[in-house]
Amino acid sequence: MLPTDRRKISNYKKTLLSILNLENTLFHDKFSITIQSKSSLVLRDLDTLKQFKDITLGITITTLNEQISKIFKN
Repeated sequence: MLPTDRRKISNYKKTLLSILNLENTLFHDKFSITIQSKSSLVLRDLDTLKQFKDITLGITITTLNEQISKIFKN
């Protein structure tokens, strides 16, 4: 589900564009990249992100279901 808040979308785009503007250097050098996101928008850019040599993508999973919550906490 994509966020409907235009500010969130705009901030995500600005952040991703900043990363992609550095991509020529990052693709050829040994940099590691870590992205932490609560937004599902990051899924749209997986093909681009996979091109980086060393990348970690963290996502936030929220739930009110205690059984599911326990699985992820352990």
